[in-house]
Amino acid sequence: MLLNGYEAWVTCEGEKLPEYGIAPEGGDGKTVGCFMPSERGKTFAIQFRNGGNDCISLAFKVDGHKLGHGALCSALQTGSKNGVRTGLNVEQPFHFADLKTTDDDDLLSGLAKQADVGSIEVKVKRVFAEGRPVAAVVDSFKSVEAVHERSKKAGAHSVGLGGKLVVQPFTQMWMHDAIDPCEGFVATFVFRYKPHDLLEAQGIAPRDKPIKPEAGPSRVKQEKKRAGSPDRRNAKRARVQPRSGAGAKLDLGVVEISDGEEDEEIVLARVNVPCASLKQR
Repeated sequence: MLLNGYEAWVTCEGEKLPEYGIAPEGGDGKTVGCFMPSERGKTFAIQFRNGGNDCISLAFKVDGHKLGHGALCSALQTGSKNGVRTGLNVEQPFHFADLKTTDDDDLLSGLAKQADVGSIEVKVKRVFAEGRPVAAVVDSFKSVEAVHERSKKAGAHSVGLGGKLVVQPFTQMWMHDAIDPCEGFVATFVFRYKPHDLLEAQGIAPRDKPIKPEAGPSRVKQEKKRAGSPDRRNAKRARVQPRSGAGAKLDLGVVEISDGEEDEEIVLARVNVPCASLKQR
């Protein structure tokens, strides 16, 4: 998604995820949201691009919980947030996981707190490029607890962490002050993720394969009686040409089906004949 010269998107195992229903949110022109598909067990990363002339800092929320570490991006540069630093030299990547459910009715009172489950939020603020050093600490991450099975979130996904990866250690962190403290965040991106089949069922994502309409019932040609004419059921019999015996004819039985208004005839052979030889009248 692109907003006010800044861009953010999510990649899943190297591929950019499609974005559905992109629309502005709020009335200040600083927030945009969309839906995207998620797949259980797949790792993902948050990507961003700074199209402005100032340095920016980025803050992240996952399922409503703010991450302890943000990111810094210089003017006209790109960056990514791949996971959480759970150790000074250890990182665990983001991945999609099944959302746990329970029948504990005590959780029904906390449904309002679950409103942000299934969302990834990226906030952008303009900051000075020069920062001041602060003590290095590990990142914070809180996974989603079980939700009630009657919650609208049931059947969806949440964000979890993958296996531990050894990365370059860091011993120093930096704090960057806002260029204009009264300005606040200049752009906010909200990604709402759900399994692809749920997005299809809710009409948010197009179906991979359009559903073909079922063929209607076959029609049997009806023969209408003419006024004053003899009963054609007794007057007509279908004929099937035999494979041998020139001029020989085979008499067929007649099965009558009545719909209560007009009679219909389906003619079936009493002996084995090729399918192409059967006639419907």
